[in-house]
Amino acid sequence: MIVRVLHFAPAFLTRSVATRRAAPTLLSVSTRLVTALLHTSAPHSPLDPSRREPTMKAVVITTPGDPEVLRLQEVEDPKLEDGHVLVRVAATALNRADTLQRRGMYPPPKGASEYPGLECSGTIEAVGKGVSRWKVGDQVCALLAGGGYAEKVAVPAGQVLPVPAGISLKDAASFPEVACTVWSTVFMMSHLSAGETFLVMA
Repeated sequence: MIVRVLHFAPAFLTRSVATRRAAPTLLSVSTRLVTALLHTSAPHSPLDPSRREPTMKAVVITTPGDPEVLRLQEVEDPKLEDGHVLVRVAATALNRADTLQRRGMYPPPKGASEYPGLECSGTIEAVGKGVSRWKVGDQVCALLAGGGYAEKVAVPAGQVLPVPAGISLKDAASFPEVACTVWSTVFMMSHLSAGETFLVMA
């Protein structure tokens, strides 16, 4: 049996948990699937030659179903609104909600990206009006309403967190949703302490 112990600063996790948009649920995570999808030679949808908007690649759910319905396609860049930052995605995580969305059982909230991906890490590429804390070039991780399975994602500045020192962008991708869900469930809700044993069903 392999056990991985993660140490987090409580202030970092408490602030991140406060941005959760749903009740905590224990989830498993894998960044390898998404990494493979973002670098595969899957077929692209043809682009409208009259369209001038910059394009990026995103994992698109072509129809509800199994993983085979996912396709890497060229899509329009996300629009950067006031109070948002644009993140160039380095890594993302796989959550249970993503699998439910792929199967047509978890539609994204109104106004959210249609692409799956509830958390990511990466580098800020642009900053919208009214954002003072973040600047271009900052390495961050972010909690998303969707859109993490793409090369770029626009996210409210308040849902962005710095990547802790010594943590890779790959590992930081699962902090906002997965790591904070585990922390809130195990410590904040269940009040477990060092030395106690618990069963993880995920």
